[in-house]
Amino acid sequence: RLVVRGRAPALERLTALEGSGQRVLEITGVAGVGKSALAYRYACVQAVGDASRERWWLDVEGVERIAGLAHALATLFGVRLGTERGEWSGQLAAMMSHRPLPCTMHLDGLDQLDADAVAWLDALVDVSEGTRWVLAHREAWGMGGAATFEVEALEEEDALALLMTDSEGVRGVQELERARALWRG
Repeated sequence: RLVVRGRAPALERLTALEGSGQRVLEITGVAGVGKSALAYRYACVQAVGDASRERWWLDVEGVERIAGLAHALATLFGVRLGTERGEWSGQLAAMMSHRPLPCTMHLDGLDQLDADAVAWLDALVDVSEGTRWVLAHREAWGMGGAATFEVEALEEEDALALLMTDSEGVRGVQELERARALWRG
């Protein structure tokens, strides 16, 4: 069970950004602020509310290089990449443009990509006409004229409630003062 508390206004703003026609949306913020949880919740809400698009989620945390990113995308869609690295973005873009419905790609955990992989992803975004991209990572890249949404820290009340909530088999902090000490760092 995914716990997202205090993020309703953020979900509304993300929805408005996507509705503005932006092809690329970057969800940014400091480590641990809740980018991944918010991005995942956003993807779920959009999938339920908009049946006119396919939505794909891919966590690429730990991927650093072009080959790792390209193969993760190819594996997601069941595509065999050719031997020439220069053809990979074209192959993937063609596959996305020939889906039964327009495609929205949600990529999470992009922080460890090296500069070449970021440039390759930027090129893939450029050639994948009709595909929308939601990218979650720490710093805005401005990729493809992206709209940037910075995730801000939760208010104390929401942060404490989240710390004290049991989730996915992990027991929340049981004492309020301990939760406050953790939140304040």
